[in-house]
Amino acid sequence: MAPPKSGTHGALLESWQQWFGLPYAVIFLVLQIWYCLAFEHRRGLVHLRRTWIGGVVLYLILMMIQGQSQVDLGSLIVLITGLGAMILWAGYHSNKI
Repeated sequence: MAPPKSGTHGALLESWQQWFGLPYAVIFLVLQIWYCLAFEHRRGLVHLRRTWIGGVVLYLILMMIQGQSQVDLGSLIVLITGLGAMILWAGYHSNKI
């Protein structure tokens, strides 16, 4: 059985965008920053900053190579926020933050 097709070219299915779209990413990023500040994980903020800088640089490089990126800015923000959460989780469980 084939997966349902999306009517958009974004990274998420259209029905999921209300739950995991740009508003989710912004709220999730604010929660990540709050977590680092509230529980004094300053190193986590460093990891988040590096993740965002790396993601934006990669996006800009892809735009220069392709002329236009296949990923829109909203999807990029969602993807980087999710990656930041994974980095914080890994850093926390390995005692790196």
